[in-house]
Amino acid sequence: SVAHAALRLLDPPCCLDEAWEDEPLLAQAKRVLSELQKLVSAAPLPAASFCFCFPLLESILATIAYVPGVSTYNRVANQLSSELPALLSSAMAVFCAHCNLRNASSIPANAGVGDMGEDDEDGPGLLPSESMFSLLRHVIDNATDVKSAKLQQSACQGLVALCESFSSKPGCASLPAADIQNVLLPAMKSSSDALRRAVLNGLLEIVPLIQRELENIEDEKESVWDQDLVDCIARHVWILKFDEVEINKTLAEKLWTSAGLLQEYVLCSDIIADVSHKEAKVRHAAAEALAAALREAGEGDDIFANCQLLFECYQEYRISPKPQVDSMGRPTGPAPEDPWPARCGVGMALRHMTSLLKVSFLPALF
Repeated sequence: SVAHAALRLLDPPCCLDEAWEDEPLLAQAKRVLSELQKLVSAAPLPAASFCFCFPLLESILATIAYVPGVSTYNRVANQLSSELPALLSSAMAVFCAHCNLRNASSIPANAGVGDMGEDDEDGPGLLPSESMFSLLRHVIDNATDVKSAKLQQSACQGLVALCESFSSKPGCASLPAADIQNVLLPAMKSSSDALRRAVLNGLLEIVPLIQRELENIEDEKESVWDQDLVDCIARHVWILKFDEVEINKTLAEKLWTSAGLLQEYVLCSDIIADVSHKEAKVRHAAAEALAAALREAGEGDDIFANCQLLFECYQEYRISPKPQVDSMGRPTGPAPEDPWPARCGVGMALRHMTSLLKVSFLPALF
């Protein structure tokens, strides 16, 4: 039933046996989800079994972005639309029940960080973690209306619980570098306040893992992560210390301190890329973070060099790109958007840096 329902929900571009479609898709999805909920109410499925069910849950939860009357291209979502909220709630309940998996092996009394194996069939090591984080990010990003508030809250709790399952604590697995690089770090630049907050709470759960990896890198021992990833994490956390949402600021400060992140991990030149970010909330935070980082550095040469980089960034986005034209000079598509947000970000950064600028910089800059 699970594989059959998942196949229909994926809506493959191929012909299916007509007998497979005797039961309406909505009725089948409700029936299968109900059976899964009853099954996991006693105990979650082993990781391998959950992997088998994941495409079904993903197909349903992905429809959160469906807007009736607008996203009419989604044939599956149209068939489920009459009872979509209930389906989403059921799918999320089954999904979140597997965000807390632990290795079934007995845990030694003196077990420490990273002592547990990661290939336990009942544990989190075999979960499709990157896909799970991506799906949770999608749900949190799109569950923005009042009716979806509970679903977003469940997804946030699921993301934090999933991070803890990969915290490398006893019974847990270690969070792969790809999950951080491809999902969690980009999510920290989301326009969704709830998503940024959920990621910060999730990273607080893996502080022991961050500390272990920092020690391994500093001692030149074998490490799951590398220095570049640590620098990226530090830069993203530093920027969120200046988030416009107060609770996010507090969480970022707590994470920075508890994980033992250092200012030396943050390169001011890397922050400039976020100063010109497309999201206004990221630009605002990055502009203030850049000034704070330069203030911590306290060296005139660094301030001048970064001012030059800001001016180069401004020059790059000063002129709107020209539209593409055919051999007759006619536009072949819509005119490119004016990259004014990047220029705005540069201006905000310079405003925050005014107290650091010296008169001697001006002739060279202008």
